[in-house]
Amino acid sequence: MVVVSESSREWLTNGKWFSTRQAGALVIGGDHRALGVVRSLGRKGIPVWVLRDHHFVAGLSRYAKRHLRWPAGDGDRLQYLLNLCEKHKLHGWALFPTDDETVALIARNHSVLRKRFRLTTPPWEVLRLAYDKRLTHRLAVKNGVDQPQTYLPKNQQEIAALECRFPVILKLAFTQGANDSTDSKAWRAGDREALLSSYDEACALADPEVIMIQEWIPGGSEEQFSFAALCVDGDPLAWITARRTRQYATDHGLESSYVESADVPEIEALARPLLKALSSTGLVEVEFKRDPRDGRYKLLDINSRVWDWHTLGSQAGTDFPHLLWRVIHGERIPETRGLAGARWVRMVPDLPAVLKEIFQGRLAPRTYLRTLRGPLEFAVFAFDDPIPALVDAPYLAWQAWKWRAKAKPFSGVADERPQGEFIFPTAGVAGIPPAIGANNAVAGRQKFQTARNSPGKSGSFKRDATMVCSVCVATYKRPQTLDGLLRSLVQQALPKDVVLEVIVKQVLLLWIWRENLPGSRSASLTHCATFQLCSRAARPEPPATSTAPHSPARPGESNPATSKELPPRATRPPPPRRRDRPL
Repeated sequence: MVVVSESSREWLTNGKWFSTRQAGALVIGGDHRALGVVRSLGRKGIPVWVLRDHHFVAGLSRYAKRHLRWPAGDGDRLQYLLNLCEKHKLHGWALFPTDDETVALIARNHSVLRKRFRLTTPPWEVLRLAYDKRLTHRLAVKNGVDQPQTYLPKNQQEIAALECRFPVILKLAFTQGANDSTDSKAWRAGDREALLSSYDEACALADPEVIMIQEWIPGGSEEQFSFAALCVDGDPLAWITARRTRQYATDHGLESSYVESADVPEIEALARPLLKALSSTGLVEVEFKRDPRDGRYKLLDINSRVWDWHTLGSQAGTDFPHLLWRVIHGERIPETRGLAGARWVRMVPDLPAVLKEIFQGRLAPRTYLRTLRGPLEFAVFAFDDPIPALVDAPYLAWQAWKWRAKAKPFSGVADERPQGEFIFPTAGVAGIPPAIGANNAVAGRQKFQTARNSPGKSGSFKRDATMVCSVCVATYKRPQTLDGLLRSLVQQALPKDVVLEVIVKQVLLLWIWRENLPGSRSASLTHCATFQLCSRAARPEPPATSTAPHSPARPGESNPATSKELPPRATRPPPPRRRDRPL
């Protein structure tokens, strides 16, 4: 039995401020994490209010008695909580934050809020060790926990002189408001040039002081594990170990999409001393990834809040939100280990991840169907609460469209470089077919130079031009328009003996395949102004006008000295053959 220290008991149970009478809970957030908390408490008859952000599926639950809009801005949010408590007599209600920013807000204002609410978040002096990944890194080093090689650069000059093994991951030590970086937890850089470019992009979104660089650990999501627990003073009361089998996106996922509980004693042995050093109280998840190069589990992150798949505990015998509710009301609960073999899935992001795994040959459809056998917990769908599931998929599609419309596009113009010089990436770029990788980039450069010197070999040169073009597409990240991409190719001063029509066609196919442009099934996109510009550039120079004296022309003939030289007419290129059309 875990004994609660006096310092934790003072804020955890708040016996000094409130009576033992159970009140209700304020769940801050509106996504599937908050929905899991609402259902966990509501099914036990506990009144729940939802303070929703831009997500709102949690507020649609039948177990949410009321849902209100959660304001933006830390100053407004703190005052909002205080006013809400006084207006609706919510003294003694429990606060359940579900995202990092709200957790940090409550922790920083711990002394003020604990006089009005029951808190599930530790004070800032405890939370900051897990909230700031730089402090987490130092804590791991101090306690001898393995982790990816980590660098904390101060400026671009230090990155340029950094001696590290590529690829690497560039990420933020903590979230700084809602911006474009929140849609991606990390930037992957395959070489130093890509790292410098990603660093400039990150500096435009966040303070350079919070930017970290970590070694990329190979392996897929099946190598990622977590130890999740309800702790008091660093001692777990209820815990579970799990494998995060699938995630979306599959390279460095934004969120887990399929998780299964498992018995992994190595993870538990690594996480327990770390939680004790943190003196963590409340809900916490410790993420690890197994390095296939040496077989060691390395620390990735610590989340001191409810995590994506916390509702897996309801199938494994560790209903974490309700257990935490019982602890903050002074109940003693026995130590509980989650059962292995339970499964959790969030279908909307899991389906794209599954399709990608199937198309790449890493997952058989029959194997996928076996993963959906019970006991299975859905992140959003529930038979006793179906409305959030009916709204979740359309809402996420609308959010994706809205984000894409507001996303800041790249200019589409290459960096300043000498005319005719291509810069080939030294590693594969996400979104480009696997055939275009580091070795093919080097080979493409060599073949391109050979082709420039021997333009007569047209058959092999077309294939080489296709490879050169493909690598060039990988160099340009999300040009603003299709014409911008093609014009940037023309500005590279390609030799005139290159068959530019072949290049433009291959660029177009790859670009439509990558960006899924509207109208991709139509060949009309090939008939753009830049295509005509490339076609003209591929034609030989017209012969020089003769300076011979004027001579009368014979009947039926035109005088070359007096006839005006007309520019070549922009002919409509034939539509691509069926096998060249994008799927």
